Amino acid sequence: MHVVQHTAWDAPAWPADPTTTSKSRISRPRWLTENIVFAQHNLVTDCSFNEFHLVLCRNVLIYFNNSLTARVHDLLYESLCPSGFLCLGDKESVHFTPHGDCYEEFDARGRLYRKIR
Repeated sequence: MHVVQHTAWDAPAWPADPTTTSKSRISRPRWLTENIVFAQHNLVTDCSFNEFHLVLCRNVLIYFNNSLTARVHDLLYESLCPSGFLCLGDKESVHFTPHGDCYEEFDARGRLYRKIR
């Protein structure tokens, strides 16, 4: 597996597990939560609302028909910044989509793709 370091963050070395757990909650260090945006997004009705370096869309597309899958791939493509990463589920791929040639396979086993166009 490839590891990507983001040198622009002013953060300590990445620990093996940056979370702290107790019986009822999970907490993350401030430097990590300040650099990650968690957002709910409706893939069916919403349009792109930002440019992201990483989009995780695992095991969602397998439930869509071909037309909706193509629309969601358009949305994901528009949402990724240049050289951004898209992570899909085990049964999903960018191959045979309208933007299949706009990605390179970064990690085949992890279904991780990098936007190249």
